Amino acid sequence: MIVAVGPARASVAPPDGHALTPLGISSHASRDCRATVVELLRLCLGQPLRDPATVDWDDLFGMCVSERCAALAWSRGGEAIRDSAPSRIIATWRALAVASDSHGRAQLKALVEVVETLRGCGTRPVILKGLPLAWRLYGDAGVRTSVDIDIFLPVADRNAAERVLVATSWKIVEGVRPWTQTFSRTMAGERFYLEVHSSLLDLNLHHLDAPGPRAREMMIGSVHLPAHWDAMLPSYLAAHAAKHMPASLLYDLDFHALWGSLSAAERSAAWEQAECVGLARYLAWMVERGRALVRGAGGDRSALTVLGVDARGRTTAHALFRDLALAPSLVAAGQAVAAWVWPPHLRDSPGLYARRCLLRLRGPWVRHLRRHQRYGAVVPGERSS
Repeated sequence: MIVAVGPARASVAPPDGHALTPLGISSHASRDCRATVVELLRLCLGQPLRDPATVDWDDLFGMCVSERCAALAWSRGGEAIRDSAPSRIIATWRALAVASDSHGRAQLKALVEVVETLRGCGTRPVILKGLPLAWRLYGDAGVRTSVDIDIFLPVADRNAAERVLVATSWKIVEGVRPWTQTFSRTMAGERFYLEVHSSLLDLNLHHLDAPGPRAREMMIGSVHLPAHWDAMLPSYLAAHAAKHMPASLLYDLDFHALWGSLSAAERSAAWEQAECVGLARYLAWMVERGRALVRGAGGDRSALTVLGVDARGRTTAHALFRDLALAPSLVAAGQAVAAWVWPPHLRDSPGLYARRCLLRLRGPWVRHLRRHQRYGAVVPGERSS
């Protein structure tokens, strides 16, 4: 797990299942952080640093951890880091990269076992995001670290899948069929989380008619895995990023890498699919952020504003307001609001709904209605997918 303590100082502790999830990173309150964000983007895009002599390496490393792209920055910009950073930062960053790679290898073993288990009971799993996406985009499954393993299964497969997962020591943490269910299991001393979905869209967009994902067999190392690979993938990544508060820069980097890898025909198919589903404005939002990513790496402050970066850190609104702005129609906007306020999976469970309001709604609403979150304002123990 990456643990950052004090004013933008960071250290590495051994992974424990919430590997590489920051517990809290603070930045110098009086410093304009935008120059550091520019260097972050340049590292992650494989570009040379603009001015290595003026880089605040503590802040840069802390921001990379907070934005979930520290392993990617090392992979693409490791030479620049080793050439210019203080030795303690180099050692810490290298340790993070090693821990990320180790976690990725352990997660790959868990993922292979899950896929084999689900296929063994006759179900048809498709892996969402995660290791296959990292392999496709960056050629390295260990640079896009996540705790959750996300699997799509058709609703008809969910009953059999739940039985076989529970029989193989996966414990249900939360959720019920046909909605998203989270399972957890400890393997070789490391705790993993598995999320099983029957829709590509989360509860806030459940009213949109998204098709099930199509899979392509992808070889990662020596194993074949069924990875999500179709015209819906760009819109799916956009919708996934839009629900986060704020969306980490890793999501923008992922989308930029994916969109840049697509042919003109594939982009056209992605736009057509987005229009059919009602996600065209989400896709346009993400395409614009991808463009801002490149301009921001060049120092364009207006582009950094598009990415939600100001002098103090990240500025964001609650994701509900994003759904209102990006909805394909007024009716869809109203349905999104209803889903945020009264989630469909809790409409028959007044007790669970009340508990959610107390434990999960109040904090995010209070925090994000203020519209500002400094770098490192990360909830202890928060999981990222």
